[in-house]
Amino acid sequence: MNEKIDVKLNPPPVGYNPIAAIRGAMFHEICVPFNSHIGSNAPIWCYVTCLNMIQIKSCGDISCLYLPQEDKTEKEPDILDVINRKNAQEELVKLTLVRPSFDEIIGMVTETNFLISEKQKELNEINQKIKKVKPAKKKKELQIQADKIEYYLGFLLPDDTMSFLTAWALGVEITDIKKMSRDILLDAAIMAVNGKDNPTDHITGVFTDFQKEDINKHAWFIYKQFADDKKREKNLKDSKYKWIGRKKT
Repeated sequence: MNEKIDVKLNPPPVGYNPIAAIRGAMFHEICVPFNSHIGSNAPIWCYVTCLNMIQIKSCGDISCLYLPQEDKTEKEPDILDVINRKNAQEELVKLTLVRPSFDEIIGMVTETNFLISEKQKELNEINQKIKKVKPAKKKKELQIQADKIEYYLGFLLPDDTMSFLTAWALGVEITDIKKMSRDILLDAAIMAVNGKDNPTDHITGVFTDFQKEDINKHAWFIYKQFADDKKREKNLKDSKYKWIGRKKT
């Protein structure tokens, strides 16, 4: 089993390659954090496998790129978007874990976490109240409580565990994906337009084959924003208005 690849002795290949080729092996034994923010919980050793691009895509809407949004709002993220993202991460982690398996870890969590049974009991009581209560306002308040408990019961693994395994499965820490910025992606997209090819044809570095599709998708999205801005700028100039443009983040 390979615990860690020394990138100085074994530099990952440049280009867009399967994650197994970049990591140097298909299976690895890694130390995974488990409630590290508490301090008292020890990490767990897991035997994991590298996924191919098709396996990753089968998990749902997953991205390696999270760039600052151009238009920031104070609106909270939609709960359905959060749940969909969590579900996709969970599917990814299920495929990545070999020993112990995802279900085995969940089993250990449910056996040792006495709060789970208490939360389930509380949820059942709230659902009974929802059936009986008539005022719409009160029913909505109870439903919000029920949704929070269902969210808790639906995702039992700690956030640090899920985040770590998701990043590992996507190869975030061993590739150059974190170096990507809006400016780099926009420049690559502009060159791709001129060269009639793809943005990834103008970005070199160490990336997974899954990240290649992710880079192209984000680069074209940013280019569309750029092209729309230029079009609006021209229209405003023609109308003798001053164009301020997008604020850089």
